[in-house]
Amino acid sequence: EEDEDEEEIGTYLPLPNLSKLTPEEAATTVLSTTHGISMNLQQRLAKMFQKAKSHSCRAKIAEHFALFVNGLAEETKFPFEDFYYPNTCTAIPRYGDWENLPEGVTVNQIQYREYQPDKDEVPEGTYIDNVEDLKICYVILTHDAPEATIRLITSLYVEKVTNFVIHVDGKEKSGATHDRLVEYAKEMNEYAISAEGGEEYIRIVPRKKSVRVNWGGFTMVKATLVALNTAFGLDHYNDLRKQTKNVTKLAEEEGTDAKGRPLHDNPHAFKFHKLIHLASTTYPLASNTEIRNTIASHPLDANFLHIILRPQNPTPSVWNYFVECDDAVHRIYRLPILNYERGNGVDIYTSSQWFIISRDFAWYLADPPKESFVDYYLEYIEHVVVADESFFGTVLRNTHFCATLHNDNFLHLQFDRWENEAAGQRDERKCIMKNPDHCGRSPTTMTL
Repeated sequence: EEDEDEEEIGTYLPLPNLSKLTPEEAATTVLSTTHGISMNLQQRLAKMFQKAKSHSCRAKIAEHFALFVNGLAEETKFPFEDFYYPNTCTAIPRYGDWENLPEGVTVNQIQYREYQPDKDEVPEGTYIDNVEDLKICYVILTHDAPEATIRLITSLYVEKVTNFVIHVDGKEKSGATHDRLVEYAKEMNEYAISAEGGEEYIRIVPRKKSVRVNWGGFTMVKATLVALNTAFGLDHYNDLRKQTKNVTKLAEEEGTDAKGRPLHDNPHAFKFHKLIHLASTTYPLASNTEIRNTIASHPLDANFLHIILRPQNPTPSVWNYFVECDDAVHRIYRLPILNYERGNGVDIYTSSQWFIISRDFAWYLADPPKESFVDYYLEYIEHVVVADESFFGTVLRNTHFCATLHNDNFLHLQFDRWENEAAGQRDERKCIMKNPDHCGRSPTTMTL
């Protein structure tokens, strides 16, 4: 028999006797901000809004938070729970458990993969015949200290076989750096054309396309992809499409396919065999001759990345869903990890964002075909923290390009201490997980 004088029930929610209320009234009470479930949701949103100042940013956070809240309420799947894409890599065996490898297989054999077949055993054209003909495009990301970028360009430049694409952070404080590099590029391009009989060899990503890059955010990947667009001349076509609807005319005059899509060898694209991705704080430890000879000693389609070839399998509590706005990264909730053994078809791999890649792979990244793995994966990786370390290697390892992996990017990188170990005030941008002591870190700049 029901006790009509029933007091508050349970220990988690301080609720009155719900049996005396209609179903609608009971639901409203449970969801009230003073007694029920929504109080915690309100507190969680308020905490997320602390770093979000604009209406658009707070609305974005609320919209993505609602994907999870509504998924629970409507008994539907959370974002990306049903992600599936088939892994098309057949050249590299998958070993998910490195603690129990098959007999005869070692970690060193898996990790230190080489791609340098005997020249006598591969078709003609696999290797470049004359190293002096090797054309390299350097993509450089920077946000300040323009003279350091200029010094890097000067150290790497080889007349008529070297191009540069520079992406300057889109934030206002990087405006002076952008202007200085635009001035420098104009001066050097004019000299190359008039005095050396050459062509434009330095491009600065147009300011209107510059990405506001945040530590740990997808914007680092986006900045790189935007720079690849500039290398292939896609900025020109994006502007051109807004001016004409006649794609047939584009195909005839502008080097596009029948649907108006630019080709990788269009007249506005830089000509290069290899694309090298660097930070502006990088400096070569070897001569240009040694750099070029090393690259030329591998096939033209070789891709030099540093990938940890063990599939990621983190605990759910540390793999979270993020959004970016107001120059900050905001944690929403947990994100399903992609893993072959969980039925996703693909795995996520940790890799360096700095690499040396073939023209074909660079084009695949810059202008991915519809319904390709990149096209599909971009929707997911946009919500992964430190996305640059989970994007490029994952794309290569899960596609046919894996056959061309030489697992070494020829880069010395030394990391600083973890931000939670900082002696003074922390950089809170690097401490964005639920556990405030679970922080990230950045490479350290070494000086003499």
